[in-house]
Amino acid sequence: MKFSIFILSIFLFSSFQCPEKEGVKKESELIIKKGQTQQIEGSNYSISLDSVINDSRCAIEVECIWAGDAIAEFKLLSGNRFEPFELHSNQSLTNDTTINEIKIDLLDITPYPSTQNPINKDNYEAKVRITAIVM
Repeated sequence: MKFSIFILSIFLFSSFQCPEKEGVKKESELIIKKGQTQQIEGSNYSISLDSVINDSRCAIEVECIWAGDAIAEFKLLSGNRFEPFELHSNQSLTNDTTINEIKIDLLDITPYPSTQNPINKDNYEAKVRITAIVM
């Protein structure tokens, strides 16, 4: 009898617990052109690539001691608010950030420098992975 009451009390206790509020992680990859803004799926946010500054990456045709770095300037936008941030192409530097439960990883910046063809700053694109927690 005591065992039955014990089992019943465990069942009742577990059925009255408040459910935890857990978000679902939604991951996507975007290619954003300079000056372009893209909506982040499943959220009220969008992301824009403002510019690529200080592109010191080693040119394709050259053998370098250090890989170099390019810095991409972004904005995370929501309504009329925005949060500017920078990410580096060099993996040993800051190449990800988290803002308001939106994680942004910089995967690549193209085009890659070449000694043959200088890069037009308007031709830059950034490939990013977005991980958003959707409630």
